[in-house]
Amino acid sequence: MLFSSIFGGLSGRIIDIVKNKVLLIVTLTVLGTISLISVPTLNIAAIIIAGGLMGYTNELTLTAAYALVTKHENPALSLATLNALNMAIGMWLSILFTEVMVISYLLPWILMIIISLVLLPLLLLLK
Repeated sequence: MLFSSIFGGLSGRIIDIVKNKVLLIVTLTVLGTISLISVPTLNIAAIIIAGGLMGYTNELTLTAAYALVTKHENPALSLATLNALNMAIGMWLSILFTEVMVISYLLPWILMIIISLVLLPLLLLLK
């Protein structure tokens, strides 16, 4: 995931080309989530491919989100909010993911899928 996220960051030109950045973020999140759904059920080669797709789409989604909030009327506050959400959610999800992994192998993956999709309505706040 980490290696493929480099390519997601380097693909930032895609964000400049696409006019509807909200739709791009939703599409990339769904693509990344689809690969996340398949991780617990796949063989090792498929897990590597799914991880690569997750890393790529995650980084490109974050880049698109940063590009989107800089167009807001208060870009400094928007960037600070995005950073705070990213760090807080990432930090707590990491701990929660690890704790839930003790209970069940599938449960943390289901949790990540739900959280990925539940946060998409936050994009409506940009309108």
